[in-house]
Amino acid sequence: MISKINKYWFPHGHFNENQRDYFIEILTELKPKTILEIGWASGRSCVTSLIAANPDKMVTVDWNLDYITNARTHSEIFKRDFKNWSVVEGDSTKILTSEFLNTEFPNGIDFIFVDGCHDYECAKLDCENSYKHLNVGGVMIVDDFMSGPPDGWEVVDVENAVNDFTKENNLTYETWNMLGKGFAIFKK
Repeated sequence: MISKINKYWFPHGHFNENQRDYFIEILTELKPKTILEIGWASGRSCVTSLIAANPDKMVTVDWNLDYITNARTHSEIFKRDFKNWSVVEGDSTKILTSEFLNTEFPNGIDFIFVDGCHDYECAKLDCENSYKHLNVGGVMIVDDFMSGPPDGWEVVDVENAVNDFTKENNLTYETWNMLGKGFAIFKK
């Protein structure tokens, strides 16, 4: 599986091999049929999800596919090779409406990866807007939670957004962290 992922692994990106390996573990167990990814960067989490889960449908929403040089060109390869994947470019806080999510995922979403905008309001809205469409038994992972050196960086706005989202919705989450790269993991 890793050799297939490596075929599409972009040379630069924030999603690292430790995160990839955790995704492989959770996705091969969960076997999601539908995936929503918020944030593209260079497609590393995307290719991991596509190959580890082989979902019926995956949609990525990202503000700007040019965030990393040549990432837009890389997305064209994905469009060609993964017919179960599509990308929508724009502001996730405006795109991820109930109408959009009900149209794209009429039977709900099995796996959500939130790694888009990293300011408080945007991160919280991405969690709120997508979580309500998460199927029972599904998983939502929020990146950059409790992160720091050596491999990550602290993103206080994301931490505060996750904690407020959790309190306001009476939820609980698990955490994963390896060498400073952290996730908040919500299971429904």
